[in-house]
Amino acid sequence: MTPTLIVGQGMAGSVLAWMLHQRGHQVRVIDDGHRTSSSRVAAGMVNPVQGQRLNLAWRIEDCLPVAQDFFREMEAKFGRRFFHTAPILRLIDNDKERDYLEQRRDDERFRPYLGNFEPAGSNSPLNDEFGGLQINHSGYVETNPLLDCLRDYFTDQGILCNAEFQHDELTVDDSHVQWRDISAERVIFAEGFRILQNPWFADFNFQPNKGEILTIASNHAFPDYPINRSKWIIPQPDGTAWCGSTYGRGQTDFEATNEGCAEILAKVAATLPTHTLSVVGQRVGVRCATGDHIPRAGFHPDHPRIGVFNGFGSKGNVFIPWLAQHLTEHLLTGAPLPEDCDFRARPPRKKRA
Repeated sequence: MTPTLIVGQGMAGSVLAWMLHQRGHQVRVIDDGHRTSSSRVAAGMVNPVQGQRLNLAWRIEDCLPVAQDFFREMEAKFGRRFFHTAPILRLIDNDKERDYLEQRRDDERFRPYLGNFEPAGSNSPLNDEFGGLQINHSGYVETNPLLDCLRDYFTDQGILCNAEFQHDELTVDDSHVQWRDISAERVIFAEGFRILQNPWFADFNFQPNKGEILTIASNHAFPDYPINRSKWIIPQPDGTAWCGSTYGRGQTDFEATNEGCAEILAKVAATLPTHTLSVVGQRVGVRCATGDHIPRAGFHPDHPRIGVFNGFGSKGNVFIPWLAQHLTEHLLTGAPLPEDCDFRARPPRKKRA
């Protein structure tokens, strides 16, 4: 009998499977080629300071060092670079953001992540009318090449089952779970927004969020560092840039829209006023978050053989390695999960109507 069955080989399922396998724990992964994985679409931003209020990401002091170590491990294993460290130039978008920045600069927790304030005109020809600053300890992850390498590795090791998972094919009893010809002690669902159709988790508050991303070309070279001013701009080796993203709360379709394209393009054009921009690609993914924006790991309160590893939203590259490390220890040694993200202790239940 297989100890652990994982559903999903996006970033969450891949990292968890890798960590368990490296500890000698037998694991099987079911995945249909990432057809619905937001990991395949995401730009892979690693940004410790987020949103208009310039808040620190959840548990960033804990999560970021573990993420950095994990990506270095992957680079050593597969002989190529995945994590590109680069300060993000955060351009302030309005007076309110500048007020938040002044508050954050007086907070000791923010000091490792906030560079010096750069007054308006410091980054010409960019539109920096409200000034800007560098966000330290940031960059981006090339998620597609990393997932390709892990997929090949899992295939070679006999870990990956390339199939579409249907929830009604899984049977659960007191002693094991069964999916087709695979018997396992437990199943961990790392299936992203498809958890919305999961019958064991229908009563919990997982929230989908559709995001569109553009690939843009320009008549001028893009700056060689990431920029964030309402929308982010990530230069690519071929001279294009990835730009985004939109936030379609509650939306689960994969249709690229003219509205999403126009929203992103208008913001990028406002940041790069001397550029003539053209769209050369548009892609769509659906993120999955929780109502309180804290990811969850662990087991269903009523079904001890059914687990979950989900709710990472747009911060998966930062959050996943740290929480996968804790879930691995929980599975192998019984170590407790951090209480704020322990699904059994704090299930994200839906609000009552």
